[in-house]
Order: sequence, then C-alpha cells, then structure tokens
Amino acid sequence: MGVPASQRSCRGVFPSFTSFCSFGGRGLPAPLTLNPDKANSWLQLPEDLCSVWMEAERQSLPESRWRFDWCASVLAAQGFASGCRCWEVEVGDKTEWVLGVARREGYQVVTEPPTPLTLEHGPLTVGVYLDHEGGQVSFYDAGSMTHLYTFAHTFSETLYPYFCLCLTDGGKNAEPMKICQLTSQSRHHLPVTLPAHSDTSSTTTRHLHPS
Repeated sequence: MGVPASQRSCRGVFPSFTSFCSFGGRGLPAPLTLNPDKANSWLQLPEDLCSVWMEAERQSLPESRWRFDWCASVLAAQGFASGCRCWEVEVGDKTEWVLGVARREGYQVVTEPPTPLTLEHGPLTVGVYLDHEGGQVSFYDAGSMTHLYTFAHTFSETLYPYFCLCLTDGGKNAEPMKICQLTSQSRHHLPVTLPAHSDTSSTTTRHLHPS
C-alpha cells in the first residue's frame, strides 16, 4: 500500500530525487515527442506529437515491429541511456492511466503485483524523474511537487518514456494525455516530503492509477 506523506516522512531516503526538488530540476527537463511508429493503431497523435487520445475506430497504419498491438500505449521518440531527466504529463480527470519507462525490446511495463497508492487527491499532472545511473524512477504530483512513488532498479539499457491511456470506459476515461513542455526555469524551489516506500523488483516501470 502507498503511504500518505502526512503519515510518514523520511526526507533524504532518495537523495537524487531530493536534489531534483531542492534545485528546481535545473538542467533536467527532457523535451519529448511521441513516436507514431510505436503507437497502438487505436491511438491518434496530432501533428506536434505532444498529446494522444483514443479514436472510435482502429486506424490502418503501416506495419511496425515496435508498434503496440495489445494495449492503448505509445513510447516517446526520445530514449535515455544515461543522465537525469524529467518530464511531466497532463492526465486531467482520466480515471485510469499508466506512465513509466520501458526498454525498446522486451517491453516490461507493469510491476507485479501492482502497488495501490493512497492519495487524498488524484494528480492532474504527473511528473516522472529518471536517474539512469542512480537506478531510480520517481513519480510526483507536478502541481504540488509531492512525491508519489519511487521505483529502484539497475538500468543497463536505453529507456523510453511510456504512456498508456487505458480503455475509454464508455467515455468516462476519454480525455487525452498531454506532454508538458518544460524548460530549466519550469520548476520552482518547492519542499517535498518523501514517503518510505520504494520498489526493488526486476521490472522497469511503475504502474500508477489515481485513486
């Protein structure tokens, strides 16, 4: 179970993420676009490739060995083999969604078993912070800069930001996901409270659902 920040606090357990918040994420923002060759054929991407939504009908698209064919997912065009990067995604009022990172080959996009998070309010915009050398993927509420979850693993390959819209649920979950365009001045010096909660399983993504 997720531990609410109001119940448990251990600042400094994840030093890389703490530094990211303390220094405003300076130099870390990753300009992202979505890769249409890796998008499920039910998904629609606009010309700027910065948002994605589910279509009512399946599109006829060129074959691609990297295209997701069993879930409403897409990868970013940019991958990261080193360094620290962050990006933020507007999820709005979506009732179900998945964010994380994935390898180009042998996708592995959900930790097992899934870990429920106890949140007072579902985030409207979710931030993802990747520290490749530090073996850390952290998720945070970009509105309040509140830590949500940190996943720990040793990374040896290029990682690509992963996005899944999940099913539309009769229109209840039809909102698009939008990549926010960050700059080095986008993040402010905000305090962050880190719950004592990390995942050390062998997968390479975090499966998040707003409660």
